[in-house]
Amino acid sequence: MADITVQNLTKYYGDRLILKDISFDIQPGEKVAILGANGAGKTTLLNILTGRLSYDGGHVAFGQGRTAGVIDQMPDFPPESTVEDILRLAFKESDEVAAAMDALTDEMTRKPDDASLLKRYAQLETRLEILGGYNRDYEINRVCNGLEIAQEMRSQKFDLLSGGEKAFVAIALYFAILKVRPTPFCMLDEIDAALDDRNVERFANYLRTFCNKTQFIVVTHRRGTMEAADVLYGVTMQEQGVSKILHLDLNQMEQILKLEKK
Repeated sequence: MADITVQNLTKYYGDRLILKDISFDIQPGEKVAILGANGAGKTTLLNILTGRLSYDGGHVAFGQGRTAGVIDQMPDFPPESTVEDILRLAFKESDEVAAAMDALTDEMTRKPDDASLLKRYAQLETRLEILGGYNRDYEINRVCNGLEIAQEMRSQKFDLLSGGEKAFVAIALYFAILKVRPTPFCMLDEIDAALDDRNVERFANYLRTFCNKTQFIVVTHRRGTMEAADVLYGVTMQEQGVSKILHLDLNQMEQILKLEKK
C-alpha cells in the first residue's frame, strides 16, 4: 500500500490552470526526487502535499498514521550566530527544559519537603530524555562528522560564510532536527541549490543514512541528489503554463535534461 497517493490533482490560481491531472504514488521506503524548470510548479506541488496550499480537484491521501514535514531553502537565523549556535537550535527545547530543571533544583534545595517539586523534576527529566538533550553534543558531532564540517568552521560567524557554506550549515541543522524529531516524510525544496558539487555529494550520501526512519521527497536540479533517489518525477509544461508529471529513470533524465553521463 502506498504511503502517499495523488490522483488527478488540479490546481488553479484564479482562472489560471497551474497543475493538471497530476497522478503518482510513493511506496514505503522510497526516496523521491522532483525535477523541473524554474516556475514549473514543483514548490506548488510540495505545498499542496504538506497542506500549506489547497487544491481544486483530485485527491491527495497519506497512509494511516503518516504526516509530512517540509524544509524550505533557507531560514532566517539570529544575528551574530556562530555555526555552532545554529546547530544547537535543533536542541532549543531541550536546552529550555534543562534550564527549568536547574531552576527547580535550586527551589528543591530551599523546599526539601515539597513532593510536588520532585514530581515536576521527574517529568522534566523524562521530557529531556525524549528530546535527546542528554546526547546533544554527541548528536551534533555525529551530524558534523557525517557532513564533514570541520571544527574550525563550527566556531565561525554564520554571516561571514559564503552562500554555499550557509546553505550547507542550514542542511546540517535540518539533519540535527531530524535526529531529535524524526518524521515519516520530509520534503526538501531545493535546499541543495547553492551547494558546490562536493557538498552535493556529501548531502546526498548523508541523506541515505536517514532512510530507515524517514522518506524524503526532494525538489532538485542537482545530478548528485538525483542519483541518490529511488524514483524520479519530472514536472513539465507540455501546455503553456500547465504542469504535468513524468515518471523518469536516470537514463531518461539524462536524455531529457541533457546531462553528461559520468
